[in-house]
Amino acid sequence: EVLSGLAIYKPIQLQWLTSLFGGYDAARTVHLAGLVALALFTANHLVLVALHSRTLIDMLTGGKRE
Repeated sequence: EVLSGLAIYKPIQLQWLTSLFGGYDAARTVHLAGLVALALFTANHLVLVALHSRTLIDMLTGGKRE
């Protein structure tokens, strides 16, 4: 994400990086696909927390200690 973001942020200054992605349009596609993947990952985890909300505290603290 960072490298593709840099490639589309500074395509002239970082021509070598942009060319590694196959050009500006390909870098934009890679960046968008990565952002979609991160959004789906986050949404999936939010749904899992909503489905199992009683265990949220255990997940954050490491569980009950005996």
